[in-house]
Amino acid sequence: MDLDPESNTKVERKIKLCSEDEISDMSDKRNEQESATTSVAITKFDTGSRLARPIAGTQDVDVEVIAPSPRRSSTLTLLTTHNDYLSDALWRVHQKHIFILTREGKPVYTLHGKEQNLSSIFHIIHYLVNLAASRHDEIEAIEAQGRRYVFLVQPHLILAAISRTSLSVEQLRMQLIDIYYQVLSILTFCNTENAFKETRNYNLGRLSNGADTLIHRLATVDYNDRINKNIFAFLTNSVQILPLQSSIRSSIEDIIKKDCKKVRFLIFAILIIDNQLVTLIRKRKHSINSTDFRLIFNYVETLTLSEGESVESRPFCLPRYDAEGYLYAHISYLSKTCPACLLFLSSKTDDFCDLTAIKKSISNQLQKGEYLSAINGAIAKIKKSLLDPTATGIPELRHFLYKPTYLQQLLCAEFSKPFNTFEKFRYLEDLYCKLFDRLHNRYCPLKFVYEANENEIKVGWTSNEHELYAVFDPSLEQTTAMQYANKIVKWIRQEFDTLFIYQYQTF
Repeated sequence: MDLDPESNTKVERKIKLCSEDEISDMSDKRNEQESATTSVAITKFDTGSRLARPIAGTQDVDVEVIAPSPRRSSTLTLLTTHNDYLSDALWRVHQKHIFILTREGKPVYTLHGKEQNLSSIFHIIHYLVNLAASRHDEIEAIEAQGRRYVFLVQPHLILAAISRTSLSVEQLRMQLIDIYYQVLSILTFCNTENAFKETRNYNLGRLSNGADTLIHRLATVDYNDRINKNIFAFLTNSVQILPLQSSIRSSIEDIIKKDCKKVRFLIFAILIIDNQLVTLIRKRKHSINSTDFRLIFNYVETLTLSEGESVESRPFCLPRYDAEGYLYAHISYLSKTCPACLLFLSSKTDDFCDLTAIKKSISNQLQKGEYLSAINGAIAKIKKSLLDPTATGIPELRHFLYKPTYLQQLLCAEFSKPFNTFEKFRYLEDLYCKLFDRLHNRYCPLKFVYEANENEIKVGWTSNEHELYAVFDPSLEQTTAMQYANKIVKWIRQEFDTLFIYQYQTF
């Protein structure tokens, strides 16, 4: 049975409401364990809400959480410490919160505030997950009072999001999955797995020290404080490619490939600039998932390497590539004149000296062939003309996104008027989030969407070949907008070799 979010058809099922005593006893015991002399205050929670999740082994349903009877209080009570953020108006005003805790209920991470001042929230999350598990079920999401509560339950970790942003339940779940894989990458999954086997109460929090920046960037991809394209790569589960003339890209690949053959344990060589992929050279029978690519980009964006000469080597886990182990990353900038980052991933540390040597060789060859200037020129061209929406020959086109379905790569137009201000960029982000949700809705996915209002026209189109999302001036007729959508696709086909990498080179 399909459940359309706009439909009035619902299936309701009643579940037993947990008693006040159960919640209070649970919180009281945990607070006693953490501190014997902690002062407490009472925080109240409204229990009138709707829980939307699939019931194991049955069709998808909406579950109505019934309010207490009139003879009882209409709120649940929970003991909280005197400095708990639940009573802090500045903390509550945030549009989104992310929480990570172990399956034992120990806090690992919170997007806002300090974990020790949010014990009540962590207790509630832990209790809800365990309550569903005790009934051989798994909680996925709750929607109530304009908020979305999304849960991701993994073998050793629980992740939860509370959001009032434009992200749908499925999009929030995607974000939690990205964050989960980032945590695994930080902790190197195989070591964490062994630690949990040896010690059930293993403290994950101490391992995440210094990694907050990496998690924070993924957690705020949809509402950071600057204009960038990361949110669209996340929504489309894809990688941004630096538009570059195919002959130049091939020459760069040949130079890197020739030197890569000299290193025995090298698996991947990746060239990145401005959060865009210039090229990937890989060992035969090895590939990188787009999720792992985003972890790599996320890490490179946080680097503080000094100009040109700094090198870093560290264990790097790519969970989708191999969750049972990790590769060794050798990272450096090509030169002082070109901020492109060259990243080698090797299966052994023995290659470090060889990788340092071939990095210098590659950098010198690219400099002599003036390919570094070509990369810098490509960045400048993107911002000036190549990816301006009007380059398609459609003056009424305000912005567009295009993704070849079989490549997992993204083309995102530049942000020209009216979306060149931060406020309007956020507005565009909200438009795309809603458009994506309609096309990829879990219960009722669509192939084509046309929406018109007094401000703009939105078009979404998915096929076996591509995904296209576009925003036009409001003056267009529907037939004209559809013709323009076809025109965008034809223009991209003509420029395909420049805009995308059809196949990654191997060695």
